[in-house]
Amino acid sequence: SEFARFPAQTPAEILRCELASVYLQLKSLGIQKVLSFPLVDRPPQESLVKAAHFLCRIGALDKNDEMTEVGRKLAMLPVHPMYSYCLLVSLEFDCTAEMLTIVAMLSAETPVFVAQSRKQKELAPKTRPLLHDDSDHLSLLNIFIQWKKAGNKTG
Repeated sequence: SEFARFPAQTPAEILRCELASVYLQLKSLGIQKVLSFPLVDRPPQESLVKAAHFLCRIGALDKNDEMTEVGRKLAMLPVHPMYSYCLLVSLEFDCTAEMLTIVAMLSAETPVFVAQSRKQKELAPKTRPLLHDDSDHLSLLNIFIQWKKAGNKTG
């Protein structure tokens, strides 16, 4: 049966998640060598290396795997480092409110876009003005703005 194919226990979260946040938090706690830190459930080495490369690309770590000033700022926010970085950069472009909205909507448990049902297909022409041609992120922002203008009505 299909049930018999499931593992006896769910694998540890650290083995199932993207590790950039974990890596950054360990660095912010003063762990110098995250790659050799004795974690109870060791994720694959390539996952940790991938996280370190990502953090280096966004400026959170330098070439020597040391945390930068940007990294310290990103570690203070309780969201994925990519979202933290977007929020940090939004300050330079004076679009922080918009970026906060986008990050909040991307971080929400409930999806805004779901698979189309028959009713959704009927409503598609009415929702077309909410969609932005250039970006799903800007579509999310448009949806929020229109929801706010409508007086936060449900339904």
